[in-house]
Amino acid sequence: MPTAFPSARLLGAAALLALVSTAHAEDPVWPPPAPAPAAPVVPAPAPTATPGDPWGTAPAPAATPGDPWSVGGAPAPAPSATTATTAAPVPAWIPPVTAARETRETWNSAGHLVRRLVFDNGMLQAETSFSYDEAGHVTEERSTGTGGVVVQTWSYNADGSVASHTITADGQPQLQEAYTYDGGKVVSRAVTTPNGTSITTTTYGTNGEPVLVETRGVDGGMQARTVSDREAPLPERVKLNVGINGGVATSSDVRTTSITAGFSITRKPAVEQYAYDPVEMSAYGSYNRATSFGALTNDQLKAGVGFDYNNLVGPLTAFLFTSVERNPVANLDVDLLVAPIGVKYDIIPEGLFTLDASFAPVWNFRSIAVPAGGECDSLVLTEDGHCTFSKIRGSFRVRAAFGTPAVTLKDVVEFLPTLNPEGDFGQAIEDESIFRNTTTLAIKITGALTLSESIFFVRDPLLAAQADCTTDPDNLLCKGMSLQTGTTLALSYAF
Repeated sequence: MPTAFPSARLLGAAALLALVSTAHAEDPVWPPPAPAPAAPVVPAPAPTATPGDPWGTAPAPAATPGDPWSVGGAPAPAPSATTATTAAPVPAWIPPVTAARETRETWNSAGHLVRRLVFDNGMLQAETSFSYDEAGHVTEERSTGTGGVVVQTWSYNADGSVASHTITADGQPQLQEAYTYDGGKVVSRAVTTPNGTSITTTTYGTNGEPVLVETRGVDGGMQARTVSDREAPLPERVKLNVGINGGVATSSDVRTTSITAGFSITRKPAVEQYAYDPVEMSAYGSYNRATSFGALTNDQLKAGVGFDYNNLVGPLTAFLFTSVERNPVANLDVDLLVAPIGVKYDIIPEGLFTLDASFAPVWNFRSIAVPAGGECDSLVLTEDGHCTFSKIRGSFRVRAAFGTPAVTLKDVVEFLPTLNPEGDFGQAIEDESIFRNTTTLAIKITGALTLSESIFFVRDPLLAAQADCTTDPDNLLCKGMSLQTGTTLALSYAF
């Protein structure tokens, strides 16, 4: 039977192929899919809380199953899978695939997944590799597919909680996250994407549950705010800041000395406190004494107080203020400004950059000492006297500030035209309007100590009445202008 021999050879070859295939399928290098790691979706999402968390904002992986807000000692994020829509050629070193769709995984001696391959109909779809630190936390997940390469990295604190997380796609940053903890719970999460940076803060109640979650941009503007019904946050009391300041300046060449001392009391709620405590208050006082060649050149006293009711209607704030100034050396008996009501509009809310504009009607009363022979309202006085002015002005003010908690640069421009002129209104704008510009640079040296440098410019035609322009025509006051600079060191405490 010569034809039976080749049939027997074929049956033997088939049996050998089946044996090799069976042995290969049981190869310990390629065990069946493990139940622990799930397959990642590209790009992989940021670490999030346990599914079912009503906030959706808890950023760190949970340490205790079922507790989405406890992150102390958090385990490494579970590696997850990469899927692709088109096939790539299978490298020659990969053994044949025996199923329509198969996942092959490689584990190291510590029991950590180090590689995952996904096949579909014999074609390699995706490859994912994992790296770990000495504590067994995943430090890198690199997913390669036909769509590109996505890399996720993690860093950890000493207690095992996630400190940072990044995602790149083909080398381009897609996501950067940084976490801050308090008592084992995430209190701050900074997220940077190609669209910008946001910071999410979480406040916890007495039972450890999150009660307030707020997201702001780097400029401080509110992007999202959620209050939990589980426990309302206790209102934080607005602190009262009390400060004292002083400064000394000397010049040996002209033998001048300038001494400044003052105080300030402020009560300023944070933006998130406006909902239950919108009242802002400020009070200040300062005294400056200057001499030149032993003669008194300045004896200035200033004081003021103001109140703001923030966000009365949307971004509109109602306010009032009053200020008073006295400088006998400059013949100024008193200069009083009273604004019974005003409105401020926040063009750019408080943050890294702040811009607002305001208007208020102001009553301005001024009394100037006039020596004999001087003029008051075009009249020459025959003896020493006082010249008084009472005007209704409009205060148009624009304020801009740029800075951080450590350094702030602020500029305030104010225009005060007379609203009740005795003659032509247009001429009164030229002859009676006041223009003021104050620029201040403040540097916080410590938490309570601040160094400030200020430049104060005033253009006011009535200033000419405060100077003896016959003997000193070059005096800036004779030109209706005043320029002052000051350096102060302020010490403040919150109560």
